[in-house]
Amino acid sequence: MTDLIILPPLILGVITYGFTLWKASFVAKEKVASVLAILSSGLSFIFTLLSLSQRGIKTSYLPEWIVFGDLKIELTYYLDAWSLTLALVSSFLTLVIIVFSRYYFGVNSHAAVYYGMIQMFLFGMLMLVLSNNLIFTFFGWEIVGICSWFLIGIYHYKGGLEGRKAAYAGQKAMLVTGLADVGFLMAIALLGVDNFPISSMQSIPDIVAIGLLVAAFGKSAQFPLHIWISSTDDRDIDAMQGPTTVSALIHAATMVNAGVYLTSRVVAIGTSELNTTIILWVGITSAVYAGLSALGTSDLKRVLAYSTISQLGFMFIALGVGSTFAALWHLTNHAFFKALLFLIAGYLIHTVGSRKLEDLTNTVRGSWLKISLIVGVSALAGVPFFSGFFSKDLIMELLVEEGDYMAFGFTLFAAFLTGAYSFKILRILLGSGEQQDQDKRIPKAVLLLLTGVVILSSLSYFYLNAFTWSKSYQIFSFDPLVLLGILVSILGMLVGYYYDRIPRIAFFYELLKQGFYINDILVGFGVASVKGVSKLTAAMHNRTNFWNFVFFSLGSIGITIALYVTQFGGYI
Repeated sequence: MTDLIILPPLILGVITYGFTLWKASFVAKEKVASVLAILSSGLSFIFTLLSLSQRGIKTSYLPEWIVFGDLKIELTYYLDAWSLTLALVSSFLTLVIIVFSRYYFGVNSHAAVYYGMIQMFLFGMLMLVLSNNLIFTFFGWEIVGICSWFLIGIYHYKGGLEGRKAAYAGQKAMLVTGLADVGFLMAIALLGVDNFPISSMQSIPDIVAIGLLVAAFGKSAQFPLHIWISSTDDRDIDAMQGPTTVSALIHAATMVNAGVYLTSRVVAIGTSELNTTIILWVGITSAVYAGLSALGTSDLKRVLAYSTISQLGFMFIALGVGSTFAALWHLTNHAFFKALLFLIAGYLIHTVGSRKLEDLTNTVRGSWLKISLIVGVSALAGVPFFSGFFSKDLIMELLVEEGDYMAFGFTLFAAFLTGAYSFKILRILLGSGEQQDQDKRIPKAVLLLLTGVVILSSLSYFYLNAFTWSKSYQIFSFDPLVLLGILVSILGMLVGYYYDRIPRIAFFYELLKQGFYINDILVGFGVASVKGVSKLTAAMHNRTNFWNFVFFSLGSIGITIALYVTQFGGYI
């Protein structure tokens, strides 16, 4: 049964690519490609639903994938709360986003490539979360990374400045996450073949855990590896260059959640207190930094991108205090309300032709669209009794239980910032001003379906409780400090709603607008490093004989010392 979850997007994705060679009109190609994409994601979603009652290790009926002499690495699946929930969320939201894409992406020469790549992306994500073997998890991890490169940069075909920005943005995403992925590769190399199955791991050595965490922080865009997902309004080279449907897919439903998933495995298996402290403070730093940066940006998609970084930070905070339940609950809630907000943003941007907040004033028309926007923003901000409220409340409750009041204070500030930037964009989009004419073709059913799911997603608490956890969790706490957190969040919402009336300190506001110049610093350092290596290589090339002599001499000395140590140390 589990094979049937991952096979539809793989098989139909390859077939979809075949239609790029089909000598037919763009309209025909788009219709066939989109139907195949809907079919593949729909089948994966149905088979995931049918697998929810299954638990434990499941063997694949597919042929052996990796055979090298006596070494045979089999594909097995590990079905538990994390793998099944992420497979369910990924396949469902991919289906919804593909249906919405038929309106948003339209008919063009790259439609078949777009739909084929989304299917391969889903295949990689499903392989990543369902596999019981780190080799296949890494396989899915890299497929997701490569597909994100193509999807983020798919507008390269437009040419000109917009096309170049899209191409550079895809390359930037691949480079940053690829550098972090070296940690994953290092962890696999250090573990050894016998330790690849996730379900049989008893503990993880610190150096291996650090490698996995670096890869996770890169994929989930945690500070300072966040620059691929959102930079600054001035630089404008980041993942927001891709279609908004891709943003909804990558930054809400799938790829960014992969890092949280991998970290949850590290925490569940067991790791040192040092590593959990790193997880906690990376999450706190990302949540606070991204919340501040979201207040400074004037780009709607970039606000949502920084919001994604911040909300992922909350998930890492939960993992830092050892609660995989709280992290998964917030991940589930976030996936739905962030996908809804990205799709609404895509519709508005598609209508107005601009991502700037000042151009989007009073663009939300129609009661159904206003309701969808208010529900999505309320869930994000943590308005009482919406889904984001319950899961963030639980995370703060866990910090109080741990007695870590410093971490609680920073998390409280991050919750305040979330309320502030959420209601800032709500006031702008619903504000007064000249109303824009809107495209009537928007698929209302898609947004209304997601709105309903967001309203009901807090009930995922009861679904998750059907699995076995190390402790039981209450859906709400009346602890005074937790209640203080609610008041602080509401205060943030008020600040955000009246944000334009608050006096600004020019220097501090410029820091917020530029994301504290982190993107400029890191990109500048990277460019300088590449130039430095290039100059060094050129210098070495011009002095070939000299450097050959140096390397030969150092190598000879090293071999002599090694032989001396092994001989007199009794090793040989």
